[in-house]
Amino acid sequence: MADHRDRFEELNAREQELILRYEETLDPYNSALAAGYSRDVARKTVYSWFRQPHLKPALYETAMARKAKRLETFHVSAEEL
Repeated sequence: MADHRDRFEELNAREQELILRYEETLDPYNSALAAGYSRDVARKTVYSWFRQPHLKPALYETAMARKAKRLETFHVSAEEL
C-alpha cells in the first residue's frame, strides 16, 4: 500500500469536516451527509473523491493516511494471539 501524507490543513472547512466524519465511520457517503453535503453530491461527487485520487489529491491523501493510521491500531500480530 502506498504511503499517503496527511494534508488536512490544505482542505477547506467542509472538506475537513468530511475527513473528521470519515475517520469515525470509514463511510464516504454518510460522512459527506454529516459534513453538510447534499445527498446527490454525497452519492455522486464525494464518493468519487475517495476512489479517484486525481480529483481531490489533498483530500484523498488525507483520507487514506488517516484510514491507514486507524487500521494500524487494530493490527494484531500472530505473536500477540
